[in-house]
Amino acid sequence: MLYISHTQQDSEFVRRLVADLALQPVEHIHQAEVVLFVWSPAAAESRKVLSDLAFAHESGQDQIAVYAAYADADWETVFDLSTQDLYETNSLLLKDHLVGRAYGRPAVYDTRVVNPAQLQRYLQVLALIAAPYADASGAEEPLVIRDAHQTWQEIVTAIETVRAVPIALQRLMPPTIDHLKGMIGGHQIVHIVCTYQAGKLHFEDGWGHEDPIDGQQLLDALEASSAQVLVVTADLPDETIAMLLEQTSLSGVVIAPHNYLFVREFYANLVYGVRDAFDAANRALGYTSGRLIFKEGLDNFRLDLPAEGHRASQCLIDNGLPPMLNVPWHRGFVGQRASLDELSREIASTEFRQIALYGPSGIGKSWLAAEYARRFAWRYPDGVLWMRMSRLSKSEDVVGQILALLEMPAVTNWATLLDVLRDRRILVVLDQADAWSDPLEAGELSDFIARLDQDSGTRFLLTAWGPVQPLTFTSGTEENTIQPLAPDEAKRLIMRLVEQRQLGAEFYAMDTFLTETLSAPWLIQAGVDMVQTQGFAVALQELDDLTNEVGDAYEHYLSLQMDRLAPEPKALLRRLTALSDGFSRVLVEQIGGTLHDLRVLARMSLLRREGTLYYLPSYVTTLMRTTRPLSQAELDEIDALLMKLEMESA
Repeated sequence: MLYISHTQQDSEFVRRLVADLALQPVEHIHQAEVVLFVWSPAAAESRKVLSDLAFAHESGQDQIAVYAAYADADWETVFDLSTQDLYETNSLLLKDHLVGRAYGRPAVYDTRVVNPAQLQRYLQVLALIAAPYADASGAEEPLVIRDAHQTWQEIVTAIETVRAVPIALQRLMPPTIDHLKGMIGGHQIVHIVCTYQAGKLHFEDGWGHEDPIDGQQLLDALEASSAQVLVVTADLPDETIAMLLEQTSLSGVVIAPHNYLFVREFYANLVYGVRDAFDAANRALGYTSGRLIFKEGLDNFRLDLPAEGHRASQCLIDNGLPPMLNVPWHRGFVGQRASLDELSREIASTEFRQIALYGPSGIGKSWLAAEYARRFAWRYPDGVLWMRMSRLSKSEDVVGQILALLEMPAVTNWATLLDVLRDRRILVVLDQADAWSDPLEAGELSDFIARLDQDSGTRFLLTAWGPVQPLTFTSGTEENTIQPLAPDEAKRLIMRLVEQRQLGAEFYAMDTFLTETLSAPWLIQAGVDMVQTQGFAVALQELDDLTNEVGDAYEHYLSLQMDRLAPEPKALLRRLTALSDGFSRVLVEQIGGTLHDLRVLARMSLLRREGTLYYLPSYVTTLMRTTRPLSQAELDEIDALLMKLEMESA
């Protein structure tokens, strides 16, 4: 069932879309499994649309964005319908997507291993996205807080729509000045997203800190390149631009906003020349933004594009990362700046093959591990593997996933794998390792880790409440305890949630709220939920009662949430304890659960959604099995339903 969220200004567009695609949207958002957002300038400022967006996030509904004229938001699934040509092509892809058919996507390759002759069919673009998480010292916030993964995705989304110019887009990882100098080869365009202040561009160093770069350093990096155009989001001084145009191969410098519409139209119109592309991008915006400066004697020029008969038919995308298996993407990382800095240095220098992150539930261990895995994946050129552990996990499951990451046969014996890993660098993240309840299985894996060659570049990173025996004992572990957020980080997380929920009018007394939530991410999230449902004053009182309770506040909060459940979602929660962790909506429906009850459990933090799968907190599973265990007859019934589904799927 589909619900379409839009503003009154976009009603005509929605009527056309509904008619062309023969859609039958439902009237209310709670009835929907999928929410289609018509994202336009009006939608970005609409309280109603933003409220729908918050509801869809909380309820675990699938969200699709279609762009009527504008794009500047955080989406996983996007269909650009903002021009007639794009509408004709992408509306058909949208229809296929809605009916569950596979739809065409641009091919994704590693441009570092593509045949050089094949690259001659493309316009090659190198993107450097500087999004440091700390200042140069690593102790304070950077000048600009930017989500590097989201920024990259916005550029990719813009490039994917370009048809007239075949583009090979490669992301520079790590985004350092030294790496830029070593990477520029056949790229005709260098696209830099960074900050400029006090005469310096702010790139990153190898630790994710700000690295101020002056004009001479940028010149040194570009001097030997064959790049013809530099696109940069920072407004460089005239003298720096003049120096670049005089002493490098650059024929033009574009000072551009970081805006999806500008990027898309600029690249789409390069076939007509750089000035025409710049003007087209500004026309699309509806106002003049940025600057275009040419080498002396030029007023326009065309890039050296492949001949028409030799141009590729689709773009190439290289995200600059090694193979990534199941690594989650938590948008808008906030917090644990000091912990991330310590972790990045520790893993780079420690002789331990296993590093552990300890801390109570909700403190942000998985968030921190995922940010490290994505930000520093370039340190592990052979790949990064993420596994969420459960009570049913097996050591052979972990080893099997490592073999899959390395594209080795599943029947490879462990001794052979250990030999291979001597010359490989991979990162294996075991998330929520404390959920692993079988010491024999954990012991087998810990023995495998202990046998890794001392000089191997392979590292295991695990998250848990505390030591997991024998896993963290036998194999030897560098242990870290994660602390609550720093005050500035906690405030930033609070304000982001308040903005998402449109709670500005209801929210006050930031310092009091900060004190009551103990700067813990899970409690901040729970506190904002309370403000939304009960008002600020009642939320503060409930937070005070919660944090003054003896014992674990997180477990007490989950107990209260379970007590508040209506009979139907509570009955579903009880049945969910029979499923293996990481279950789909299809499995929930197969055992008699409803979408409404599933959303209730998600909104009340009694299960968590990651991608298309759902997970129960370990404490919830343990408490339900202890207080309301399923009978053998009920377990047999659920097993029969799951077997029936498996047979139907086969």
